[in-house]
Amino acid sequence: MSDKRRNPFKLLSSEQIDSDVGFLQLFSHQILEVLEEKYDEEALWNKPVMIHSSPGGGKSTLLRIFEPQTIETIIGNRTKSEYRDLYKLLKKIKAIDEIDVPILGVKLPCTKNYQLFEEFDFSLGLKKRLFFSLMNSRIVLSTLKSICTIQKMVFPIDLYKIEIDVRNSEYTSYLPHIESAKDLFDWASALERQIHEYVNSFIPADIKNMEGHDELFSLYLFSNAEFTISNGRKFGEILYMFDDAHKLSVDQLKTFKSYIMEKRGNVSIWVSERLESLSPKHNLRSFNIRDYAIIHLERYWRNNSSKFQKTLENISLRRARLSTQNVTAFKEYLSENIDINSDISNKLKTEVKNLYVFFEQVSKSSKLYKDWISFTINKSDSLYDKAILLHSTKIMISRRLGKNQLSLFPFPVGELDQIPPEVSQAAELFLANNVGLSYYYGFKKLTKLASFNIEQYLQLSGSLFEEILSSNLVTSNSNISPKTQDLVIKKDAARRWKQLPLEIPYSSKIIAFIENMGEFCRKQTFQDNAPYAPGVNGFAVKNGVPDLFEKGESWIENEKYKILQIVISSCVAFNLFEIHTVNQGKKGQSNTVYYLNRWICVYFGLPLNYGNWRHRKPDQLYKWLN
Repeated sequence: MSDKRRNPFKLLSSEQIDSDVGFLQLFSHQILEVLEEKYDEEALWNKPVMIHSSPGGGKSTLLRIFEPQTIETIIGNRTKSEYRDLYKLLKKIKAIDEIDVPILGVKLPCTKNYQLFEEFDFSLGLKKRLFFSLMNSRIVLSTLKSICTIQKMVFPIDLYKIEIDVRNSEYTSYLPHIESAKDLFDWASALERQIHEYVNSFIPADIKNMEGHDELFSLYLFSNAEFTISNGRKFGEILYMFDDAHKLSVDQLKTFKSYIMEKRGNVSIWVSERLESLSPKHNLRSFNIRDYAIIHLERYWRNNSSKFQKTLENISLRRARLSTQNVTAFKEYLSENIDINSDISNKLKTEVKNLYVFFEQVSKSSKLYKDWISFTINKSDSLYDKAILLHSTKIMISRRLGKNQLSLFPFPVGELDQIPPEVSQAAELFLANNVGLSYYYGFKKLTKLASFNIEQYLQLSGSLFEEILSSNLVTSNSNISPKTQDLVIKKDAARRWKQLPLEIPYSSKIIAFIENMGEFCRKQTFQDNAPYAPGVNGFAVKNGVPDLFEKGESWIENEKYKILQIVISSCVAFNLFEIHTVNQGKKGQSNTVYYLNRWICVYFGLPLNYGNWRHRKPDQLYKWLN
């Protein structure tokens, strides 16, 4: 079966791609740089690593690279150009070798009915033992399956060929007499079957006869085991990858994390989970943890935005080349040449006339701006560029009008040669808002619209790629205009907004909060003097002066703002807000800034910049909930 697709951008998750070759054809090696950083910090192996992101951040995709069948495919194709960079990165972090496998990946989805135990009227202790028992059985079975895969054996038929000695393990008391991997398989299978029969039985068996475990010993069982495999490949340490840990119940996740943190065994354990499973206080601030490592995918990309853009370029090129429609590029087809049709031309002329009226009124009240106004009006330029210059000059004049001017002479024209770039950007936004010109277009803005989330990028790029394919069918030119890009992007934002009530908890409060925030940001952005150019799209919480009762405690700790904490935390968890730490103010002082996800900026017609945000007190934010 061919791995090609009409629109490969529609393949959002790694689970949608069956073959490992097809998966690797779409995988960008640059994503592994997030692991390279942890490796350099000596925080990647032999300790728990928590991999956090909002939905679509790329957690499962990252883990799939370390599954045995994927590793085998990479080793087998390491000399091919399309695999070379990926192989080098994996070799650098000691995950792969030419012959042996230093790291044996074992993937364990947390989606397999663990939560069923929560439906039974058992004590917490008994639920924990059943949960650990089922996990132990599946860890053993998954480990044996990975061993067979790397040895090119058939699972479970060939397990008898693998001798295993676990006598040096401190956990032999949990096991019967074990001589081969087949014995271990039989024990784990029987345990899993026993638990399933109990859970699925209409008349539950006597729970006293059920085997229960107080420890996740299977994670450490194989570290001291000795394997004898005739003509087998050597493998080193085992990497246990728990995917979608947020699917566990709250108590199960807490129990699981506590165990692996406290045990601190010399075992590599990666746990991927969505931000929604973390506590509100965790989502609202940063923690400095020493017992385990944290990889926050979106945060990593935010701190390495140029790498993120290069990664998206690489992903786009790989996907476009897999299209069956003879379209082998993506970025190049996103035109940035604005088409001024007759309707837009007439609107631009009207806008220019309105700006002339503004300059005429200013000239009557002050002679300080006559040289500026004369230069701007008489400068020869295209209609669009002239409108941008006029708006930029209006912003500069409006800023001066708001101050006490001591100058006796007109401001020199030379100052207009140094218009700050953010003022020009604000002028572009104002013009788009007033005239209906396209604003959201071009590859650079598209990468910003991803909000450092790969799936969000793919969803939007998939819609744009459809337009490229349609254009390719109608004409020989596959380019899509800024107008088409802008319309597709705005349509996507409107669709997402409409779906929000179905996808998030506390939807009425969250939507009210974001609507009020959007209105606030627009008022701050579209002022004549553009004081926060190019515009505002974020806030930081300012506690203000503490009163007698609150004693200056943080709003995050104050029960009075519990609903506010939950709403903002949920916005972070579901990727509606981006959380940034900004150093500003006194030396050593930092602010936690909550920016709107970039697609929400599109919905409210706001710019895509970072850096311009406003302080809001908790009581002011509380009013946004209604």
